[in-house]
This record gives sequence, C-alpha cells and structure tokens, in this order.
Amino acid sequence: MKTGLMLLALMMLCPSDGIWANERPQMLDIAVGGFDGPSYSVTLTNGVLAYRSGGSMSLLLETKPEIVSPTDSEWRAFRTSLDQIGVWNWKTNYVDPNVLDGTEWHVIVKYGSKAVESEGANAYPHGKGADPGPAFKKLLTAVSKLLSEREFKCWSNLRPEGTH
Repeated sequence: MKTGLMLLALMMLCPSDGIWANERPQMLDIAVGGFDGPSYSVTLTNGVLAYRSGGSMSLLLETKPEIVSPTDSEWRAFRTSLDQIGVWNWKTNYVDPNVLDGTEWHVIVKYGSKAVESEGANAYPHGKGADPGPAFKKLLTAVSKLLSEREFKCWSNLRPEGTH
C-alpha cells in the first residue's frame, strides 16, 4: 500500500508531459536566417542535434551538420526556458508584409502534450518591426546554450538576450 501511495505522489509531481518524464523532445526543428546573411538551423535526428550555420538560408542544406549531444541538464534547462518564454502560446504565423527581404524563422518543438509550430518573416512574437523582441531573443539564447554556446542569432548585429 505504501509503495502505491509513493508511486501516486511521484506521478503527481512528475506529470506525463513534464520534463522529468521526457527530458528530450519528440520533435525539434528551429531555423533563423535570411536570403543574404548569417543563417542557422538545428534539427533533432535520432536523438542528437544536427546544427548547421551558413551565409544564407538557401545554403544551409548544403552545409555539413555538426552533431551535438546535449546533456540531460542542458535539455532540462532548454525545456524550462521554453516554458518561461511561453512558446507554447505563440501564433502559427508572424509576417511583416512591408519587408520583402529580411529574416525568416521557424520553430517546431514537441514535448509530450506541449507543442509549438510557429514561423515568421520579418515579424516576431512580442517583437516590434525588425526588432525580434525579448521573447525571441531569449529563444535564440536557449538554443545557443543547448548547442554548447554555438552561434544562433538574427543577423550579425543582433545578439541573443543575455549575452554581451
């Protein structure tokens, strides 16, 4: 009986879509870049991350990926960041129709029952015009940390939130 109660208490503390139940997402595909400028992507494939960086979004697929294997601690920190940023509530699409060339991005992440599929062209969640705003910059910082501090940012003059 005590074992059953302890198991029930543990299940209540660790919900099925919580980070303890599944520290690694089932799906992760994040990219940011543009027609002419630094571009980055990361994709979860067979339990590891494939990271690409290049001079434009069109060149990313021609770039050989670096394989990155985050620790469980890095995965937990990433999931915590996603929760704090509120990515689960982002709209599907953000577009500024007044800008033809610029920054494109997409975020696809699934952790249990939590999922986001969002994309944008020159517009961002909680951003203002060309400024991605704090939420998107924090996402870029979280991705960079997951990638052991590899570069992951918008254009060369913008730094992820929390870096110098």
